[in-house]
Amino acid sequence: MSRIVGPADYHGRGATGPVFSGGYLFRLVREAGVKGVLALISAAAAAFLPLIVLLWFNFFRFDTVPLTAISRNVQVKQEQTTDDAESEEPGETALLQIFCEVPNADGWRTLYAFDDPARNANEEIIPLFASHEAVYLRPRREMDLPFALLGLPPLSIWLPAGDYEILVVYRPCSDWNADRDATPMLPLAASRCDCTLEDGQRTVVRVPLPHHEEPLGIPLRDASGEQAASPERLAPFCRAIEQTTAVPTPGGVLLNLPEPTVRHQDEHRECTVHFDELAAVNREWTREQLAELRAWLPAEATATRNRLDELIRSLDWRAFFQGWYCYVAAGVSGLVLTRWGAISLLEPVNRRRALYESIRIAVAVFLLAAGAWFFWSLLTGAGGCRFGGALPKRPF
Repeated sequence: MSRIVGPADYHGRGATGPVFSGGYLFRLVREAGVKGVLALISAAAAAFLPLIVLLWFNFFRFDTVPLTAISRNVQVKQEQTTDDAESEEPGETALLQIFCEVPNADGWRTLYAFDDPARNANEEIIPLFASHEAVYLRPRREMDLPFALLGLPPLSIWLPAGDYEILVVYRPCSDWNADRDATPMLPLAASRCDCTLEDGQRTVVRVPLPHHEEPLGIPLRDASGEQAASPERLAPFCRAIEQTTAVPTPGGVLLNLPEPTVRHQDEHRECTVHFDELAAVNREWTREQLAELRAWLPAEATATRNRLDELIRSLDWRAFFQGWYCYVAAGVSGLVLTRWGAISLLEPVNRRRALYESIRIAVAVFLLAAGAWFFWSLLTGAGGCRFGGALPKRPF
């Protein structure tokens, strides 16, 4: 026997009430029985599809080769204070702790975490702390595995025993004799070292960064004697950037770029950069590093800078879609569209009315979320994280 549709069915709370009253949808589902449950599930599956796509875009689509090349169960703690680092135990695996050191008048001094009290122990006038140095790691094997981005030093990493290569990428200093704002010889410098780890043992590695950007950093020299690399000498390097393939990773993008070779000397006083000798370095690049490279390139390298702009924009979009407001919008929209879809399936005669109500609620939620995000940004001064530009830190 068919049911007679009355005015109350159209308006939930009477002639002027909205369709989306408190128990309207659940009453429809309960009266329809199994059909109502199936309609609700079908509507929810379609309505929450944008949220599923958002989760895939932010997490599951990323390439995991750099980490799986080491182990599937790698644990990393970055920006550790001295007390935290000393309290860490290896457990059943090997524990590797990496610290970075920069030149000092008396030798070398350690880069500490920003909130580490140890960095003020010597009462230095300008105490240093790790801010943009990126630590990488990969197993030492015959094949050219990519370096995996670990984070800011000092850090602790638990991983299987074996032989590993450590890479630290940092900003180099400019020539002492040049203007203070002069462009450095390289956009990013790198220091490498090897280590061997044993199960159940702690290994501490201190990586020197001789060409660090601080005032006492030792500048790099061009092998040809020029003060800066000319566009002609950079042509092979620029072509490699233009033709490179970028693979999304949790820390940014994976690039296998041929980079100029640096030949180090004793005490690093006469280290030279050879732009005619390019060596491929397969590693993850953060947004901040891509921006450093773009700003360093000469203005004549238009095609190369445009290619870097594409990569930076893609990371900016990723950072935007990783914002909490996108999850809130997708979740609330899913709830609203679920109600509209279920009502449309169970009572098609109410479809148009339910659509108008859904659009109104969706617009109201969007405006409310935008306002909340705007005021929250003003209160917290949120403008992206310190490491990796606009991308969040890698979740471990």
